[in-house]
Formats: sequence, C-alpha cells, structure tokens
Amino acid sequence: MNKQKIALIIVIILEVLTLTALITFITLSFYEPSMEDMLVDEINCSGMNLSDTAYCLNDYVNDIFIYNLTDDSRHLSLNELKERGGDCRDWVEFYSENLNKYGFDTKKERIFVKKIERDNETISVFHKFLIAYSSTAYCIVDMENTFCFKYEVGNA
Repeated sequence: MNKQKIALIIVIILEVLTLTALITFITLSFYEPSMEDMLVDEINCSGMNLSDTAYCLNDYVNDIFIYNLTDDSRHLSLNELKERGGDCRDWVEFYSENLNKYGFDTKKERIFVKKIERDNETISVFHKFLIAYSSTAYCIVDMENTFCFKYEVGNA
C-alpha cells in the first residue's frame, strides 16, 4: 500500500472519530431529562394505600431535600434533584410522577404569594404544592411536609 492510501485511511478514521465526538456532544448538550428520570427505583413504596405511599415518598425526600430556586424552564432528573436540590415546582414534579407511578391521582396547585420589585420590574412570586387523592383519602404534599386525611362518610 502506498503512502497516499495510508494517509487517506488515517484522514477518514479521524473524520469518523471527530463526527462521532460531535454527535455525542450535541446529544448530551440538548438532553433534557424526561419525567421517567424522576421516578424512584431505589425505594419501594408500592403495595400501600395513598397515605402510606405519600408518607413513604416524603420520608425519602426528607433524607435528600435541598431547596434551590430553579428556573421553571429547567426539568431536573432525580440525580440532579439529589445533588443540587430544587424548588417547590421541582419537588411537586417528583411527588406527582412517583405517586402517579403507584396508581394515585394528583393535582398540582399554584398559589400567589406576593409581588416583589426588582430592577424597576414587578415580579409575582408563586408557590406550588400537590394534592394526591384516591377513593378513600387525600394528601397535601408540600416539599418536606405531607398531610393526609381519610374521607369521613357520615349520615347526611
């Protein structure tokens, strides 16, 4: 084989390696975790009623909880949530996805907190929390706190 063919083969190999590295970089740069990345496989809260499941997830969260204000356009994976923490919206997403995985219905609530002035601009501040519910109970889940209530069926 002559030197020109060897040089051509080396150039082709380098181009393939460069293209592979570029594709990997682009893929990782634009990767946004899916909600499945928020599911907890390392704990088992299955086979329980709503209240026990909500408290089980809350115990897990209390072990890893970090509050860190996060841009709402960013969706955190479970690893990111554990490493850097999240704000009320991130924790609501975590609870909602996991409670849904265990078969419970959820509703995300957003309430107005206050308006603040920053850089000659008025910014509205909101808080998010979660209501989880089943045919026998409902829970209010708010970052580090969970409160569950059983429906009382009385004589009307």
